[in-house]
Amino acid sequence: PGTFYGAVRFLMNYLKENFADKTIVFMTSAHMCFDGIIETKPSTRCIKREDALPLIGYKNIVNETAKEFNIPVLDLFEKLGIDPNKKEDREKYTIDGLHFNDEGHYFIANALGEFLEKL
Repeated sequence: PGTFYGAVRFLMNYLKENFADKTIVFMTSAHMCFDGIIETKPSTRCIKREDALPLIGYKNIVNETAKEFNIPVLDLFEKLGIDPNKKEDREKYTIDGLHFNDEGHYFIANALGEFLEKL
């Protein structure tokens, strides 16, 4: 579990083993536009490891691992419909292009509610 992939695998396995009688779901990250970081390229911030992935890479790990464990995933990156890379979405739904405001959280809550109702 020392890597993101390992941690996701460890967590999903733990949840499936310890809560086998419960419905387990995951959500991926949504689009982001923050501090010059591009979601399709790894961050160049000094606190990141050299092998860091772009945001989309982490989203893909969650989706791929969830398939192995048969865990439903609400893919906010693909299905939320909010993209802070668009100025109007950033201003309407986020505080800073990364963190959602009240309206953005309302949008996510509705998406999650619809997702859960379909399970």
